[in-house]
Amino acid sequence: MSESAEQSAWHRLSDAQPWLLWQENACLPARSPLSDCRACSQACPVDALTATPKGPQLTGDCVACGRCTAACPTGAINGAGLDSHPGDDQATAPLAVDCWRVPPEQSPEGALRVPCLGGLGSDRLLRLVQECGERPVELLDRGWCADCPAAADCRRPPVDQALTECREALASLGLTGRSPSLRKAPLPAHLYRRETPTPGGETRVSRRGLFRRLAGHAAGAAEQIQGTGPAAPAAVPMVSGRVQPAPRLRRVEALAALAVAQDQSLPNTLFPQAKISDACCNHRICAALCPTGALQPVEDEDGSGLDYDPLFCIRCGLCQQVCPEKAITITERDGHPYVGRVPATRHHRQRCQRCHTTFTAGKEHTLCPGCRKDAALAQDSGRDLLFGAGSSSGAAGPAQDPGTQPGDHDDQEDTRR
Repeated sequence: MSESAEQSAWHRLSDAQPWLLWQENACLPARSPLSDCRACSQACPVDALTATPKGPQLTGDCVACGRCTAACPTGAINGAGLDSHPGDDQATAPLAVDCWRVPPEQSPEGALRVPCLGGLGSDRLLRLVQECGERPVELLDRGWCADCPAAADCRRPPVDQALTECREALASLGLTGRSPSLRKAPLPAHLYRRETPTPGGETRVSRRGLFRRLAGHAAGAAEQIQGTGPAAPAAVPMVSGRVQPAPRLRRVEALAALAVAQDQSLPNTLFPQAKISDACCNHRICAALCPTGALQPVEDEDGSGLDYDPLFCIRCGLCQQVCPEKAITITERDGHPYVGRVPATRHHRQRCQRCHTTFTAGKEHTLCPGCRKDAALAQDSGRDLLFGAGSSSGAAGPAQDPGTQPGDHDDQEDTRR
């Protein structure tokens, strides 16, 4: 397997706990040491995940709740049982969504069973709403969360934030009544399955079984690769080395289908916008490090610059972090509708008056960057000769860039900042 294919494949974070899968080139910290994403480890209710520059490490006992997968902005971490679909297209009764810790015989007929309701992000909830049509979606609260490790300190299913995001998104389409609901359906405490459920028929894993898995993890891995074990989710798509952010695209896709059915447009609030100031010097470091390709370097008849497509923007903040001029800001969209990929900057090409090469720059200069640097060095050397060594460092006043007009001095200082 080539290195790129290896990085695009799902890997178990731990062979002893094989239900949690991870894809290296979709993980933001693994792609760039500059990323400070810790979403998965912060979401883990039992502190079993540790964030490292090489990606998450499973350092504790995972309870297979899937809450880390709901938090990952790119879908780089995934667990079984969260991408299930409603089985009966003709059913009209509400679709019940139940927890794996509920014995299967206690779930309503046709219920969609997931590891934990907290593993359902708003993207997966919206997809359920879209797939169910007019059929209501009900999440069942069994009253066990206060004592469940997957819920941490919550006394109710840890799905409030996802429900709120889902409700707000549906309200923007006038579909408030289609939002999933949380219904109390308590069960006796003795029915609670304390062992960590697993995707293989949701069988219980006892401590003895865990050791058996440790001894046989190699065989288990072979089953996964050969497709005889639980099916792995589809790999996160990559286009030209960029991540296609599965959770965001899943959310937009579901909302787009609902909007079409309502003959409406997608709400503007779904798409951020990039504001780039005149301080931009067209380094394009932001585009080089953008994990999803929302920012793309462009050369066209209008010049050199950046295109921006908010559909793929996950607002990770990396572009803002690395911009030397702090020229870019990702904000909420104002009244402008989403129109797809748009030019964000264009810098006109200019001809250097000294070496006659064509260059682009964020400011109007008469010299290319190389000639400006040479001229500045020569100017500094001349000042040292006239006023003594070290005068070019500022003791005799600021040096002026020879490649700018006298009136451009303020711009030059802005650029340096």
